Amino acid sequence: MSKQYDSERPTISAVTRRKVEVNAGHECSVKNCKEHTYLEIHHINQNREDNKVENLILLCDKHHKMAHANKIDRKSLKEYKQLLNSQQLNSDIKVENTVKTIKITLDMQYNLVDDKNKLTSIVQDIIFEAKDYKNLNIDFFISEHEENVKKLILLKEDNNLTKNDKEIRNTLQILNDSKDERLKHISKSAKILFYGASINYHYSQFGTDEAVESLKGLIDSYKNYQNRTRIDIWKEKPFRLSTYIRLTDKEMIEVEAHPEIKNQQTLAFSGFYTCDLPNEIIIKKVLPAIAKEILYAINQNSIKEKEFLKEFSPLTWKIGLG
Repeated sequence: MSKQYDSERPTISAVTRRKVEVNAGHECSVKNCKEHTYLEIHHINQNREDNKVENLILLCDKHHKMAHANKIDRKSLKEYKQLLNSQQLNSDIKVENTVKTIKITLDMQYNLVDDKNKLTSIVQDIIFEAKDYKNLNIDFFISEHEENVKKLILLKEDNNLTKNDKEIRNTLQILNDSKDERLKHISKSAKILFYGASINYHYSQFGTDEAVESLKGLIDSYKNYQNRTRIDIWKEKPFRLSTYIRLTDKEMIEVEAHPEIKNQQTLAFSGFYTCDLPNEIIIKKVLPAIAKEILYAINQNSIKEKEFLKEFSPLTWKIGLG
């Protein structure tokens, strides 16, 4: 006998729904069913008030009806769910010792070179895995750099190098060390960015589109644009954290459209918070800058990571003209 409810069905949040859909690859979760058009979310234990991700599974209309008719029992549904969790959702994802690595391709100028659909898919996987911060690794990959690494290995193994070859080897060593360090730093910043956004989504819905733009903004921040207006962002309690963003002339015009900011002078001498900035700037500039600053703070201080990560939310960060 089915359970009777006195209240209306609780709404499944957009964040939870997205996680369930991404986990299923936007297809019916029943093995070998590739239906992706008519999909519905089913409660495995048939308790519609239990909206935990582990109790929700994506099914096509046919298999959803079979589940309600108990032609697919709860045990089978749980096994389908477990099977989904063990699968690799993307060809750029590998799992080693329970640590999931997500690989993102850049070119030598640190530009994202994946097509939009592929990048969206990768970011969806990152968002889904961000809750397991310690078990997630984001690895940025540059194919030309990998080729240089291989060349350097061969040059190091050769004991009969000419003077010119030795100069090439030394130059490659310097370039590769610099590139390795930069890629590691971007990777760690990206990990903090997605984890910080995921635990602070009460501030703004960090959906796929916003996540893609934020990732682009993070990578752009490593290009060190100097010919732009510098805006300082900082917070004072419980930790003193301070960094900056650089805005284009167009972005500064958008900032000055704020009814209270009016011009750069008021921004310099009046008290405002990052939440007073346009949302697009917060997503593309502020969140990446905070991620980088928190990474710096973690590296420089003995305070536990989690304490710094709690300060990710931009709501309490102030802004001023740099």
